[in-house]
Amino acid sequence: MSKVVEAVYENGVLYKLN
Repeated sequence: MSKVVEAVYENGVLYKLN
């Protein structure tokens, strides 16, 4: 569960940065 949340969070941050 934590791994999925971390992956989604990282993708969201990268998406916002890009």
